[in-house]
Amino acid sequence: PLVGFLMVLFCVGATIDFFRRPKSYKRFEEVKFTKNHREEEFESELKLNIKKYLLMYGRIGDDLPRHNLPKAQALDYATVSLELLGPGLESAESVLVLGGAALTLPVAFVRRHPGLAVEVVEIDASVTELAREYFAVGGLPDTAVRVVHDDARVFLRGSSRHYDLVYLDVFDHLLTVPWTLVTREAFQALAERLTADGVFAANVLSPLVGPGAAFMHRLQATLETVFDEVRVHRVDPDADPRTTQNLIVTAGSAQSLIPDDGERVVDVLARGRPFSDAWAPVEYLQARVFVQGLGWN
Repeated sequence: PLVGFLMVLFCVGATIDFFRRPKSYKRFEEVKFTKNHREEEFESELKLNIKKYLLMYGRIGDDLPRHNLPKAQALDYATVSLELLGPGLESAESVLVLGGAALTLPVAFVRRHPGLAVEVVEIDASVTELAREYFAVGGLPDTAVRVVHDDARVFLRGSSRHYDLVYLDVFDHLLTVPWTLVTREAFQALAERLTADGVFAANVLSPLVGPGAAFMHRLQATLETVFDEVRVHRVDPDADPRTTQNLIVTAGSAQSLIPDDGERVVDVLARGRPFSDAWAPVEYLQARVFVQGLGWN
């Protein structure tokens, strides 16, 4: 109860602070959404805000463009994912990415491996429209990245295709992944979509020590019920293990299939009951990640 109460206070405070910022920083204009405000008007104003933000950060005529803009380097987690998975992608034919948003990772894959067939499952079509209009994917042919608008778990249940790599990159809040995608049954569905030598990978936000690491330990325990080999890689090897950071999880049917880059690999013990469709307190455990990040533990 205490954790929940503190999170509510933080979210309310963060929301108030967010809408105060435009008055001083002028990065965004406040969008006032009322009962009579039509959805298309709200979306139009949202697009305008995004355009202003991108122009402010040099989408046009900037020698050092921001991440994920045309000709820009990919975000750190995408860059490290390419380093880790690159050797395997040289002979790969198809990749499935669950979670699209700005399509950062799919763009990074296509730029590095132009002949790769990349398919993305994104639940929100409006997000894809914004990505194609304002982000790097807009500079690629429409056929370079195929986007399917569907719930990832529903897609997996209805698909019969197999992929050399399945990458989980889904977040439903700032830090949290949907619980439906981290259960034993979900990972089994993912594994069934892999080729015989296929690799599973995931982008996860978590500390490595402290109360907030409990989610990571249970995630490891869950993965080990499905995959024979699991490794966790730090995006930043120098990051404080107590801080919330990007971790790239890789898994497969044999040790030789998943990358081992030495300095990035970190041991994560499998602890606690694995997540299942019948039992998955993911939101509670990831709230501990959030609270630890605030220094309240």
